Amino acid sequence: MFSKKSLSISLSNRIFISFFMTIACAACSFDKLTNREVVSSSPSDLGVAKLHPAFRSGVWGDGEVLRNVDIAGVSFELVKEWDKVTFFEPKFRYRALTKPLSCQEFASFRRDLNLTEDLPCPQDGFTDLKQALDPRIQALDGFSIDSESLRTPEGRLELLTQEFAKSGDDVDQSVTGSEQIEYVSNCWQTVFEMLKPNSSLFALHYPPELEMDRFFKDPEFFASVDGQSEMSLGDVFYISGEERGFEVARHAAIHIASGLYFERVGAGSDDVWRITTLSELKEQYPTPAFKWAFLKPSKAVVDERKMFSVAALYPKESVVLGSLAQNISLEMAFGQGLTDIRYLGHKVFKIVAKNSENGFTVID
Repeated sequence: MFSKKSLSISLSNRIFISFFMTIACAACSFDKLTNREVVSSSPSDLGVAKLHPAFRSGVWGDGEVLRNVDIAGVSFELVKEWDKVTFFEPKFRYRALTKPLSCQEFASFRRDLNLTEDLPCPQDGFTDLKQALDPRIQALDGFSIDSESLRTPEGRLELLTQEFAKSGDDVDQSVTGSEQIEYVSNCWQTVFEMLKPNSSLFALHYPPELEMDRFFKDPEFFASVDGQSEMSLGDVFYISGEERGFEVARHAAIHIASGLYFERVGAGSDDVWRITTLSELKEQYPTPAFKWAFLKPSKAVVDERKMFSVAALYPKESVVLGSLAQNISLEMAFGQGLTDIRYLGHKVFKIVAKNSENGFTVID
C-alpha cells in the first residue's frame, strides 16, 4: 500500500499558528499519554527496540460495539473506543474485532484483501483487523506524536541549509540564520506516506495545502471514481475547501475496507492516528462547505522533497495558506501581511516488528 527574511514572532502568533495547524485537519484535544518498550524481532536489530519518545499512545478504554461489518468474508464487530483521559473534545478511535482465527484463515483473509506483503501470523490468533494491515497502520494506530520535541534549536542554520539542499532549493543565509526547523505530521502527509510502497519507513513532512490540492487532483497520480462503492484497499477519500479564492487541501484518509479509513486526525501533538468511518469523515467535513473526492492511485509517489516546497508561509491573521510557491512570490507575500516562515523539515522513522507480541512499532 499502499526561501527569506524571518520576522520576529510574538508568543501569541506562535500559539495561533500551533492552534491552527492542529485544527487544519480536525479539532484539538488533550490527554495524558504513555510510552512503552517493545522488543524488535529484526535480525539486524537484536535486543530492545524502544518506541521513539515522540510517539505516545492514548489511554484507550473499553469500547462500545456499534455494528457488525463484513470484510472479505469475515464478520467483524465495529467497536468505538474512547480515550480515558481527555479534557475536552473527547477523543476516540475505531477497531474491527473478530473471534480468533487461525493462521490459515489469516492468510486467506489477507489474500482476499489483495495484501501481498508477508506478515507473521498473530501468535494468539487473528482477532483485530489492523493485524492484517500495513505495518505503518499497526505501528501508528492509537498514537500521537509530540512534534514540539522534534524541533531543532534556533540558529541551526547548517541544518536548515541541509534541508534546502535536499530539495534542490537555495538558501539565503543572510536572512534565515535564526529559524528553527520543525518536523510535522498531518492527515495528508500520512496518506502520502501510505501511498509509498516501502512499509518499513515513515517520514515526517508537511506538504502545503495548495500544492497538496494539486497533487490529489493530478490525473497522473489519481483517477476519480463515483463513490464509496468503487473504493478498495489503498484508495483515498480527499476533502478540499476554498480559502481566499484558492482551492486547498483540508483532509485526506486512506481506505481500508467496507467504509473504514485510516487517518491522522490533525497536525497537533494530541491528534492521533486512527481507524475511522466514512460517515464520521462526512459528518466532520460536510458539503457544501467542503468538497469530497473518491480517488484511486494510478502511480507510485516519489520523494516528497522533489514534489513539494520546503517552507510554509503563515499569514498575520486568520488562516494558513501553505507555501503559495506556485502562486505568489515571497516579496508579495510579505507585502500582503505574511509575517512568519516556518521551515518544516524531513525526518524518517523505521517501522520494526515486535518480538514479544505481534505488531509493529516506530523507532529512529
